[in-house]
Amino acid sequence: ATRVLAISECTARDIVEFYGIPREKIDVVYQGCDRQFHLPVTPGRIEALRRKYGLTRPYIISVGTIEERKNQMQAVKGLSGIGQGYDLVLAGRQTPYADAIRACAAAAGVADRVKIIEGAPFDELPALYAGAVCSSYTSRFEGFGIPVIESIAAGTPVVVASGSCLEEAAGPGALCVGPDDTEGWTAAVRRLLGSAEERDALVSRGREYIRRFSDEAMAEGTMACYRRAIEDFKNGKKY
Repeated sequence: ATRVLAISECTARDIVEFYGIPREKIDVVYQGCDRQFHLPVTPGRIEALRRKYGLTRPYIISVGTIEERKNQMQAVKGLSGIGQGYDLVLAGRQTPYADAIRACAAAAGVADRVKIIEGAPFDELPALYAGAVCSSYTSRFEGFGIPVIESIAAGTPVVVASGSCLEEAAGPGALCVGPDDTEGWTAAVRRLLGSAEERDALVSRGREYIRRFSDEAMAEGTMACYRRAIEDFKNGKKY
């Protein structure tokens, strides 16, 4: 390739590490999330989905395929450290890892508090995020982490895993914990549950930060990469 597009600085580093591609050959162009996540959600819409999915208690949400890489187990293990009045909602396609999730929840005594929603229509996600007290996305390995900016755009702060691209996606709109630090995850969630002021501040700072993740910026960055590729090719540039 004349040039390489990467969706985050973290991905650019991975490309250099795993493929030996020179960093100066790589252009980082961020992507955005669907515009629906930036639109207001009515209380009626939130309540309708709570009834549809039997969400009778306040809940923490984690959106994404339920697979080992996504590390939803951390939230399941940490749930027992949060008050009995809160549930964990995992919204995504199930893999065999979901069985391990259920077994872990049963062993931890929180089986009745872990709700799995599979096949939710895409247009329900903004309200599912907006109805949550916070969001959890502690994946061990990602290229970018679109659910992080979806959650922030919908007005819900996030707890993310450190050491990947998720801190880059969230900026100041999230609390970060190690992907194996269950106690840290519990403490972060309890911190958000205990302070509406901090939740609002995180969302406010996060929404300002994620302005950079837009369709317009993505189009401009992609076009700039094409122009560099054309110039590099015309000039016979070698890396």
